[in-house]
Amino acid sequence: MLPFKIFAQNLNYNDLTNILSETIVQSSDYLENKGYRIFNTNSNTSDNKISYIWDKHGKSNPSVSYLLITWNKSKNYKMVWYQFHTLSHFNFLKNHLEKSGFKLTDSYVELESLYYQYTSSRYSVTISKGEKNYTFSIRYNWDKVLNNEIIPKY
Repeated sequence: MLPFKIFAQNLNYNDLTNILSETIVQSSDYLENKGYRIFNTNSNTSDNKISYIWDKHGKSNPSVSYLLITWNKSKNYKMVWYQFHTLSHFNFLKNHLEKSGFKLTDSYVELESLYYQYTSSRYSVTISKGEKNYTFSIRYNWDKVLNNEIIPKY
């Protein structure tokens, strides 16, 4: 029998935009159908957070991914943040952004990771790569939200 590793359930760009565009309940159902479970919640008068984990083998790096949904209704703000552990998936997501017409607006190094910021007419995306962790965060373009052209669902 050959040794094998189970890698975390990867989410693609469409998964992440669906999670952002749906209500919190719809997003939770969507993630649970993909094998994620609620890991933590935090709610106060302004910022609300719910985090999910996919961990088939405990905390071993290849089999864990995290997803965080943050929202603030009074500021009309909602963001999805996703952490995963493979360079190939990072490159897949980055290539998707570039092929889809996103524009690279900034890049910088912070906390031992390289960050790339992309924008489109609808979304602002930040992706990062570090030694072992990769992240992807997406939110609506702030100008569109301020002008009420986009109203996030909660």
